[in-house]
Amino acid sequence: MSDRKASVVMGVASNTVIGSTFVASVTGAIGTLGTASTGTAIAGLAGAAKTSAVLYWIGGLVGGGVAAGGIVLGAGALGAGVYGSIKVRRAILGHARRKDGLSEREQAILQAVDALVMALRDTLDKEQAVEGRELALFSRLGITPLLNQIDLAFSEERFDDLKVYNRARLRGHVINLRKLQRRLEVA
Repeated sequence: MSDRKASVVMGVASNTVIGSTFVASVTGAIGTLGTASTGTAIAGLAGAAKTSAVLYWIGGLVGGGVAAGGIVLGAGALGAGVYGSIKVRRAILGHARRKDGLSEREQAILQAVDALVMALRDTLDKEQAVEGRELALFSRLGITPLLNQIDLAFSEERFDDLKVYNRARLRGHVINLRKLQRRLEVA
């Protein structure tokens, strides 16, 4: 699953949970402590009467009635959900970093990846057939040093500042790159 899809799914799920929690907390607090317009404690009401009394109480804060209470509660749930989902996604996925904020080793790895991508694009643009020996040479000269740098960075714990999710994704990419390399060596 792509990072974008994971982020969207995580955002929707956390938005729903946080928004629902907000509504439950607010209505629970008002239901426990509030008083209906008739002077009856809202805690003593049940069902539709309790819901109407809670919404009317919230609506009364902005000079409205039950409909205004529903709008205010819904807007609050939406706001809390969006804010909370942003915080949850950042806590799990981390922040995007700029190139100048990366360590020298991370910048070297990115430069190596960029060089590999450029070489592949040039070859594909020329639409020439690539022989098995060329693939094996590409693997030894391009992919092996890159994997060695990544392994060294992992052993020196250079990626420990990454969020767990991103570290796991990086390890998955390295595993896939090693599988590709084995296929290139056989070709």
